[in-house]
Amino acid sequence: DYGRTLVYKDDKGYDLNAISRDGKWLAFSKANTTNDNNLYLVSVADGKMTTITPHTGDVTYSAETFDPASKFLYITSNQNNEFARVQRYELATGKVSEVEKADWDVMYTRFSRNGKYRVTAVNADGTTQVKIVDAKSGKAMALPKLPDGDIRGVAFSRGEGKMVFSVNGDRSPSNLYVYDFAT
Repeated sequence: DYGRTLVYKDDKGYDLNAISRDGKWLAFSKANTTNDNNLYLVSVADGKMTTITPHTGDVTYSAETFDPASKFLYITSNQNNEFARVQRYELATGKVSEVEKADWDVMYTRFSRNGKYRVTAVNADGTTQVKIVDAKSGKAMALPKLPDGDIRGVAFSRGEGKMVFSVNGDRSPSNLYVYDFAT
């Protein structure tokens, strides 16, 4: 019936970063300075907000996505590291574990529609590089050699058999690519 129910009202300046697929969790960030922020988790059932990134010093965090089963919140963080990397926060226990790191800043990580794949983008000295992993096994998917340039707009088909993205180079405008995982 397209009815609406207010689940959270912000009056303190929090930024919504992610919503779990089951609709039970909201992830927010709030800046302390330009180089320091915190992440907060809100339970929709009771409205309770919890700080999930207590720390000292300047640390930046971003709540990237919840896993498809809504058991983990994937975050990027530069805590105790020069570059941002991917970690996951277990909702049931609050345990944080390392998932992926690179020699440059991880820009984002997210899952395909049904959770078969996870894509991570890295800002490698001003060029966007992507890594696709099989979410179940953690094995990196082999991608063909692409022209030099920024890979942008990675999206997966509903059936997760294909991936679309564009490559923008300094010698031509963006070109659209479709990658078929089967072939």
